[in-house]
Amino acid sequence: MPEYLDELVSYVCRTNFNDLPQSVVLRAKEVLADTLSVIAAGAQEEEVKALTKRLVDPKARPVASLVGPGTRTEPLKAALINGTAGTFLELDEGNQFGRGHPGIHVVPAALAIAEEGRLSGRDLVAALLLGYEIGTRIGIACKIRMSMHPHGTWGTVGAAVAVGKLMGYGEAEMKEMINVSSSLGLATSRRTMLEGGTVRNVYSGVSNFMGVLSHQLVQSGFTGEADGLKTVYGSVVSDTFSQEVMTEELGERFEIARNYFKMHACCRYNHGTVDAMEKILAQRLFKADEVESVDVETYSLADPVWGHARAEQIRSQLMGVEKVRDVNQVTALIAPLA
Repeated sequence: MPEYLDELVSYVCRTNFNDLPQSVVLRAKEVLADTLSVIAAGAQEEEVKALTKRLVDPKARPVASLVGPGTRTEPLKAALINGTAGTFLELDEGNQFGRGHPGIHVVPAALAIAEEGRLSGRDLVAALLLGYEIGTRIGIACKIRMSMHPHGTWGTVGAAVAVGKLMGYGEAEMKEMINVSSSLGLATSRRTMLEGGTVRNVYSGVSNFMGVLSHQLVQSGFTGEADGLKTVYGSVVSDTFSQEVMTEELGERFEIARNYFKMHACCRYNHGTVDAMEKILAQRLFKADEVESVDVETYSLADPVWGHARAEQIRSQLMGVEKVRDVNQVTALIAPLA
């Protein structure tokens, strides 16, 4: 077994709530609260309601909560549905260093297992924090192909680590959990984001589902390869994987402490533009016919999100607004771009 993986697994298995800095625990609690709120809001979307109705059997053993509806279902389905609901409104927190959204890939799976086992809030927070840490470090250690959407990829391993921690896994089981879950990510397409395909929202739900399923597989005797992380994230979805990054300042630098929370319901690439509009509107209201043109300077990652066709669509909508009164109106116009 590779040394970095040994070190990683040892850290996860021996670290408990009381070993974690209070400032980091506070941030984990904030991520938990923020993610649950986002899930509850997304659960009101019609597609999520329809999916819930199709999947949830009212006669099934009700042990895991669906956030929003207030009903219960099996852990696997709860992880899937809650994980899906949490990305519908584009408000899930993120981590720019990992280039993804770790919280929504870990919280639903961890919550379902903690609730099923009637575990403590401390256990839940510690598992969330550790799953977030390992998942994000994978995102930093590799560079996923630009054609892939980060949802549904390394978040699957983060969910599996959180589940394994809650289940009290020893080092041998945790290694297997990581290696099995590393092969269960999706072949996600970034174009779904650009075209508005809502199948993108289920990517994070599937990651949570797979995190819980990994536990069932490991306990059933299924095995992974010796170093699934290096294979998948070094040659399949990415051409580079830095083992050193996985253990660099492990236990000293916490990735959850470097996260961000969204203030607008759109991709973070668009937040600067929305913030700029908010500052303009704070000075005075203006009419559409007062605007001759709008120039937006941005960076390479944001450019595909905008796109010429989308820009024309939003421009025509904005020019059709008689008077822009608040930033929410602008956010509603820009949100489809994400």
